[in-house]
Amino acid sequence: MKKIFNCLTIALVGLMIAACSGSGNEFIKEAENKVEIKEDALWGQLPSIADQYKAAKDAMETAMEKDREEILKSAKDLGDAMKQGEEKLSKYEAKEAEIDTFYSKKFMEAAAKLKDKEVPCSFDASLFSSAKITIIGAEETDKSVPSRLVLKAELVLAADMTSPYITFDYLNSTGEKGKASGAAYLDKGKKYKAGDKILLEKGQNGGPLMVSFESLKDFNKMHFGGKK
Repeated sequence: MKKIFNCLTIALVGLMIAACSGSGNEFIKEAENKVEIKEDALWGQLPSIADQYKAAKDAMETAMEKDREEILKSAKDLGDAMKQGEEKLSKYEAKEAEIDTFYSKKFMEAAAKLKDKEVPCSFDASLFSSAKITIIGAEETDKSVPSRLVLKAELVLAADMTSPYITFDYLNSTGEKGKASGAAYLDKGKKYKAGDKILLEKGQNGGPLMVSFESLKDFNKMHFGGKK
């Protein structure tokens, strides 16, 4: 009896390891073999997970296209092709759900580890006396998989202003502007004084700031500018 119990325990442990690695899904397994999860100094594992998630989806798309071509070649008629297509579609929908569930957990866990970490930033000294960006976590969304990281910005004004216009540019490792940028108009007609703190976060001043997981590898710093 003890021997049987030990065998069952080993089998259960094996199943748990397989579930954690995603090896039960051939597309996840292919992605894991193709894309290694690495630790980025600023963004942790998020950039690698984003690449691996894309690789899993790409692998599934390739398999779907191959099956589509095979169905078109082998189907006896249109009705047969539709029947085979529906059967394959059901299989792929289940596989996609597995992929989304697996990587949603990975994204959430990796983002949670970055909470409250500061992101490098620079600013126009004629407008601001200081600036600070901290990571909040993964975006809360109704989608099956979160796709963006939420950031909070705290700016201190260097001069008196009325309805200041704030811009923010995402910079890469060489300091060049990336594809992403944004802007926020503060309350129209409202006067601000030097030393006032401006928060760009959820529910305030058009915030929060967000950046997609797949864009993180090209985002190393943020620059704040604007007009008085």
